[in-house]
Amino acid sequence: KGKCTCDKLSPSQADLSIDKVNGIVDSGAYKEPRTLFVSYDGFIIDGHHTWAAKYTVDPTMKIDIIRVDMNPIDLINWFNTQDFTYNRTVMESKK
Repeated sequence: KGKCTCDKLSPSQADLSIDKVNGIVDSGAYKEPRTLFVSYDGFIIDGHHTWAAKYTVDPTMKIDIIRVDMNPIDLINWFNTQDFTYNRTVMESKK
């Protein structure tokens, strides 16, 4: 566990809901602490919208991360086998 600036991380998914990101920025929720899970090489596995909101406000903003010693594909596959995770499409996240 540690901290990293937003500009040192990369998204592992291509699609984000701009409405959700803007909502996080507009509400000020980006100021709330949220820990992101990232792969050993800095790819975000969980927390894309939080990261995008913080990055929009200030790319050098520090964010809490848990860096896991796995590559992005293996980490995503591991997350998908866990009961505490689920997948949604960008369209599902707008509901």
